[in-house]
Order: sequence, then structure tokens, then C-alpha cells
Amino acid sequence: MEMLTTHAGNVTQKVTFSIQEIEAAINLWRKLEQGGLTLGPNVKALADVYGLMIYSGWTNIAISQLSEIQLSALVRSPSN
Repeated sequence: MEMLTTHAGNVTQKVTFSIQEIEAAINLWRKLEQGGLTLGPNVKALADVYGLMIYSGWTNIAISQLSEIQLSALVRSPSN
């Protein structure tokens, strides 16, 4: 899990993911999980939340709103 350092030097845990981070993770997993016409499990999990964010007009989503597989796919994404 990504840790963030504030200006005061305090370390806090990441609590949200942006739609751009989710899109980047989808694109990386698509390259790694090349399944032809089917989506791999990580891409499918992230595509579900990505679609929800677009439909709802959200630019960020709280980690607490992600399923276990969605969070795992984001944390294990090669971009993180």
C-alpha cells in the first residue's frame, strides 16, 4: 500500500484511488493478462469500479468502497 508523507513529515496511509490510477492499472493488467477476447480477473474487477466511477461522476473512490479483489489488483499493479 502506498504511503504518503505530509509536509510535517508525518506518514499517512493512502485512503483513496483516483480514476486515473485505476485506468492506468487497467491498462497495465490488460498487457499482462492478454486473454484475447476475454478480460482477465484483475481487469474485470477494475473495469467494474471504473465504470461505476464514470457513471457516478466520481474522480476518486475510497479504499473502503473497493472489493478485496479490486484493492488487490490496484495494490499489486505493476504501476504501484
